[in-house]
Amino acid sequence: MLKKLKVRNFQAHRDSELDFSSGVNVITGTSDSGKSSLIRAIEWVLKNRPLGGEFVSTFAKGKPTVVDIEFDTGEAVKTRKGNKNSYTINGQTLEALRADVPEEISSLFDMPDFCIQSQHNPYFLLTMSPGEVARFLNKEIGIDIIDRLYMTIDRHKRDTTSQITFLAGKITAEKERVTQLEGIEALAEEFNSLQSRIDEYEKGQREVGFLDTTLDAVDQLYADIDRYQWFIQFEPRVTELNGLISTQTSIQNEIEQIKRAVEQLKDYHYQIETLTDKVRLEGDVKGLLTRLEEWQSAINSAKDLNRRMEQYSSLDHEIERNTVLLHEQVTEYADLLKSVRKCPLCQSELSVAKVNHIVKEITESL
Repeated sequence: MLKKLKVRNFQAHRDSELDFSSGVNVITGTSDSGKSSLIRAIEWVLKNRPLGGEFVSTFAKGKPTVVDIEFDTGEAVKTRKGNKNSYTINGQTLEALRADVPEEISSLFDMPDFCIQSQHNPYFLLTMSPGEVARFLNKEIGIDIIDRLYMTIDRHKRDTTSQITFLAGKITAEKERVTQLEGIEALAEEFNSLQSRIDEYEKGQREVGFLDTTLDAVDQLYADIDRYQWFIQFEPRVTELNGLISTQTSIQNEIEQIKRAVEQLKDYHYQIETLTDKVRLEGDVKGLLTRLEEWQSAINSAKDLNRRMEQYSSLDHEIERNTVLLHEQVTEYADLLKSVRKCPLCQSELSVAKVNHIVKEITESL
C-alpha cells in the first residue's frame, strides 16, 4: 500500500509531500494545480516514464528533481540531475539504464500497469468486451492456460487436417502417374536399344577423335623436322670449336714451359754474375774466358728464347682472338640449344636440366 509521496521540482511541484491513509484517498484541487503531475511522478519512478527531462520544473534552476515513494514494502527515491537518472532503494543507489527500470524496483513494488489510472484512461474493465474481461480475469487467476491449451489443440487440429488433405491429393496424383506408366517396360526396352546405339556412336566418335589427334601429331612432327633441319649445319662448327679448345690447351702448356725456361734463364744469369765475380777475384783469365763463352752461349740461348717468346706472344694474341670468337660461338650455341632442346646428333628431346648440364660442361672446358 502507498503510504507517502514526496515530490520536488517536478512540473508544478516545488516541494510537495503527501501522506496516504488506508482505504480511499481523494486529492482535490483546481485545474493545473498538479493533481495529474502526482500520477506522472509515481509512473516516473515505477515505469521510468515519461522519458527525457521535460517534466523538470522551470524553477529548479540546476537543482535535482526528486520523487520519493514509500510503500509498506519499502521506499524508493528517484533523482534526476542534469541528464542522469538514479534510484535509491532502501539506502542502495542504482542507475537507470536507458528506458529500463531496475529489477529491484519491479520486485519491490510488484505493481501492474492497471493499478495506475489517470483521468484520461478508459474505465478499467468497464470499457472491455466480455471476452476481453474473461481473458483478463483468467490470466490474473491463472486459468488462462486452459484457453492456451485449447488454442494449441485447435492449431494442431487445423495443421493435421491440412496435412491429411495434402497427402490425400498427393496419393491421388501418384495413382494417376502409376496408371500412366503402365507401358514403361516397352519404353525401357526401346530406351536400352537407343542407349546401345548411342554407345556405338560415341565409340566411333572417340576413334575418329583419336585418328584426328594422331594426324595432328604427325603434322606437328613434320613441322618440327622442317624447323630443326637447319640445326644440323652447326655440327661442323661444334667440331671446329672442340679443335680450337684442344689447340688452346696445348698452347697454354707450351707457354707454361716457356715461363719455366725464362725463370731458369734468370737463374743462369745470376749464377754467371756470381761466377764472374769469383773469376775476377781469382784472376783465372782462362776460366773467365770459358765462363764468358758459356755466358755468351747462355745469352744466345736467351735471345733465342726471346724470339720464341715474341712468337708465342703473337700466338697468344691470336689465341685471345680465337677465344673471344669461341666464347661468342659457344654462347650462341648454348642459347640455340636452350631454345631448341634437341640433341644435334640424334634429335632426341633434352630436358632443361640436361641442357643446363651440357652448357655448363662446355663453359667450364673453356
